[in-house]
Amino acid sequence: MKNFWQKYKKIIILFLIWFIVINVFAVLTANRFNFEKDTAYTWIDVQWLPQSSNTFLDLHARWDSWFYIDIAENGYSCPSETLCNSVFFPLYPFLIKVLNFVFKINYYLSGFLISNLALFGALIVFYKLLLLKYSPQIAQRAVWFLLIFPTSFFFTAVYAESLFLFLSLLCFYFTFKQKWKMAGLIGLLASLTRITGFLLFIPMLWEFFKKEKKLSFQTIWLGLTLLGPIAFFTYHWKKFGDFFLFFKVEKLWGRSLFQFNWDHFEFLTNPAIVNSFLDLFILIVFLISIIFVWKKINKSYAVYMALTLAVPLSTGTLMSVNRYVLVLFPFYILMAVWSEKHPQFEKAYTLISILLLALYTTLFVNNYWAG
Repeated sequence: MKNFWQKYKKIIILFLIWFIVINVFAVLTANRFNFEKDTAYTWIDVQWLPQSSNTFLDLHARWDSWFYIDIAENGYSCPSETLCNSVFFPLYPFLIKVLNFVFKINYYLSGFLISNLALFGALIVFYKLLLLKYSPQIAQRAVWFLLIFPTSFFFTAVYAESLFLFLSLLCFYFTFKQKWKMAGLIGLLASLTRITGFLLFIPMLWEFFKKEKKLSFQTIWLGLTLLGPIAFFTYHWKKFGDFFLFFKVEKLWGRSLFQFNWDHFEFLTNPAIVNSFLDLFILIVFLISIIFVWKKINKSYAVYMALTLAVPLSTGTLMSVNRYVLVLFPFYILMAVWSEKHPQFEKAYTLISILLLALYTTLFVNNYWAG
């Protein structure tokens, strides 16, 4: 334990500072404002969500959090033509259920603990991954940039973001260590956490060919990453009689493959304009960053970012794009490398990011749309 502390002391301190500051800020802002109904999207109607208080745990459980808790508590259900919970992948709610069963704690506390433990693990793995190529200074800076990203409050909320980040980082770490079996097994877990998890197979295979130069039995392990969605959709077929249920319910959520969703681009209010502007701004920043990650950082990282972004963009909406990019960790590596060379860039990035983080945290804990 002492050796662990000495090795990761600065990362642990960064995590603790972030955790305390952002949660104190969340409690204060949740109990300070008296907002009216959100008008960022025309479809928003919080009446179908359960009423939640501003207690410490409840302010971490908004929007999608309720569906994860519902799955852990009651299992999957899908009445026809409703926004049912069948689009949420199973690993995160399963872990909530396990923690609840083993330690006899409530589901909200279980989700909160899993998210924050996964985040802590993700920071340690991210740091170890970065040290394979970069200096400790760049590694620490990249971790810091991840923690202050505008939507990073989702890491501490009852959402699957921190778990997915932890697993995707482990995939790359084991891939670069040429431990293909572990990379594939972790990839399977990632693909049981989010639909985009199966895309990890492509950059892992890219790195495999760089190292091994040819196909071999080891690629079968990497192929495990593709099984997550297949297993989940097979479950849908067994339980609900529809292998493609996921895509049908996603359509009800306003996400139809290769079909533009005009309803999400109705700029009828100032909140709608600001919301769309920020989504577009973050998207453009990440699209540009992919080019530089390809040229300056790592091509497999760039492929991973491009493929992951292609999935939500193929549904004809920018809804939640600010949250989806949160787990694209190569972006923070690029920012850290640039900051090493251009100190003024670091100051500008930090200022903009922290201000937007305060905005999105305020929105989320007050039941406003934040991603």
